[in-house]
Amino acid sequence: MSVKADKCYEVQLLDGSEELIEFGFDTTYNWWATTQSFSNRQKMHINDYVSDNYLELSKPQFSPDGENWAFFAKDMGGWNLITSEKEIQILADSPGTILYGSDSKKMIYSFFRADNEFIVSESDTLQMRFRSGPLFINNSGDKFAFVESRGGIKTIFNSGKSSESFQDIIPIGYWHDDRFAYAAYDGSTWSVFIGDKRVSNIYQDISEPKINLTGDYLAFIATLSFGRYEAVLISDKMSTPITGKNYNLITGLAIHPHEPMLAYKAIDLQNNEIVVFNSVEYSGGRENSVPSFSYDGSEMYFIACTIDCNLVVNGKQIRAPNGIFIEGVYARKPKSNSIAYASSTSLVVRDLETQTLYAGAMMDYTSTVRFNWRMNEYESLGVINNRLYLQACGL
Repeated sequence: MSVKADKCYEVQLLDGSEELIEFGFDTTYNWWATTQSFSNRQKMHINDYVSDNYLELSKPQFSPDGENWAFFAKDMGGWNLITSEKEIQILADSPGTILYGSDSKKMIYSFFRADNEFIVSESDTLQMRFRSGPLFINNSGDKFAFVESRGGIKTIFNSGKSSESFQDIIPIGYWHDDRFAYAAYDGSTWSVFIGDKRVSNIYQDISEPKINLTGDYLAFIATLSFGRYEAVLISDKMSTPITGKNYNLITGLAIHPHEPMLAYKAIDLQNNEIVVFNSVEYSGGRENSVPSFSYDGSEMYFIACTIDCNLVVNGKQIRAPNGIFIEGVYARKPKSNSIAYASSTSLVVRDLETQTLYAGAMMDYTSTVRFNWRMNEYESLGVINNRLYLQACGL
């Protein structure tokens, strides 16, 4: 197997003049890093943006389309919210959460003052109590929801209104019409609700709930009363929930980014490990990774291993001996013969047709890998002697 570098390049992002504290990607095209000067002040770097010096910084939050970002920054006067458009001073003891709506146009944020939490939207600032777990935002960014927990009783608080109370709740996310979807436990069984309407059957347990970005469909793994499992898909396009076959075990649920489809890993009633795409079963190998969808939804893929490991794309096996593993983190360009990963020292792209490896320069260490569809290339971040580099390979 040959190793080449002719399709890869590196770009220095930071020159190492300040100590590199932390760095990362979003899922689109942005990179970010925090650095610290000799005076122990910190700076935020986001693409070409460089912040002022601050005492403390949070990680940045990016909008789904990658066009907007925000982070919390503390100076001598207190905490501030820094966005791609403006700076807002907030009277806070500590920062909270930043969220963008799925349309990327509006955001909400929270902060804490003493024991009180405040949530700020475009139109209002509300003092919240009893929040348990994460905060959620609707598609248009003007409503928020969370689980309220008081005295062992839980409800969904959705923009000023509380749901029926339950012994336990798993929040799922906003439906497209601003109702909130959640799984609820009444003391003996679990069901899924959208708003105040029960939309599922009754189950012994519910796990791994997923909802698409715009809240058009959701899916979850259900435990049946006799101990087996089934996957359930709910969409307004369907008059009733769609349920899969019963299996001894289901894990690794994934949903399509744009259409009501799902995939998951299962152990069938003969104790064989398989991957299921909607209702189609793929035997794959003796062991299989959890399935993934490409960013555009054109492919469902997973890694199947018996002796060697192969890549399975929409049911078709592509040989990949001695190079990929079930537990690896990979990026994939749709409709290509390539797959990429970040080793401990470099970005590596593998051409599965020619069995050629393309690798970037050796680094002290690297970050995870992504496929940047805007640039049509695989990317990772790497560090050499405190200098930060973008590594990229086009294939």
